[in-house]
Amino acid sequence: MHIDRKIEQILLLSILIIGSIFFIQDTSHTSAEMRTVRIGYSSHPGFLEPQSDTSLPKGMGIDFFNAVADYTHWKYEYISGSRQELEQALEQGKIDFIAPVMKTAERANYLYDYPRHMIGTATSGLYVPKDSTSIYYDDYAHMKDIRVGGTKGSYQMIAARNYAQKHGLHFTEVDFPSYTAALAALDQGQIEAVALSSLYRVDGYRLIAVTEYAPYYVVAKKDAPDSLLPALDDALEHLTFDHPETLSSLYDKYYGRYSGAITPALTRPEADYINEHHTIRVGCYTDWSPLVYEES
Repeated sequence: MHIDRKIEQILLLSILIIGSIFFIQDTSHTSAEMRTVRIGYSSHPGFLEPQSDTSLPKGMGIDFFNAVADYTHWKYEYISGSRQELEQALEQGKIDFIAPVMKTAERANYLYDYPRHMIGTATSGLYVPKDSTSIYYDDYAHMKDIRVGGTKGSYQMIAARNYAQKHGLHFTEVDFPSYTAALAALDQGQIEAVALSSLYRVDGYRLIAVTEYAPYYVVAKKDAPDSLLPALDDALEHLTFDHPETLSSLYDKYYGRYSGAITPALTRPEADYINEHHTIRVGCYTDWSPLVYEES
């Protein structure tokens, strides 16, 4: 009887220990699922753009962070603001991440921590109204002394400055509180071009220069002891291994052939040639079905 009593006690203790392990694991999983990560963003139509009827923005960024959540079980709160407002909020711990952000040495050294993995690559460029005929692609002779608008401290303005120096041009930089204000000034003829990222999808404008190709990231507060970047990197490693097509598919979904890196822009000689209505004769085979063939 004494031995049976001892066995019962051991079995009961074992059940309690095993139950405790499962309870801790379940509680840990629930805690991870319930974590709300705060995403700071400035309006980038195509990537993250506010909607008037809901606090949830729309764009590629939503699908990107939802794909990350498949591995981290995060929930999200999206907070919009200017670059300066977001930098302050990040420093004060009011938000966890900002996206999308290009990388510069100054930002990496003093302002942000960057993950190992980028979201993708974008172009910085100069844009003019679509119907404008005053400046064409890499039209250096007509780019001298133009006024270029953008937001202060933006990667795109830095890229425009470097482009001007490389080609012996002089740009007058005009700062605006937002890209919306800069584009409005462009439409009103107050400036000749706007420095934009290809992530900022807006119709009615034409690319006249690619000033830089650069990766873009999610960034966190510099040297934050409780940074979520390791968890983000781990999720991105799993995501790109399990579904390597995801990020490129998202870019195609929201930008397609809009991108300044893809959409062809005409130089002045090319535009002049087309405007002269030349007939171009093209020779081709007739038996390369399905590429080229004659129907009988």
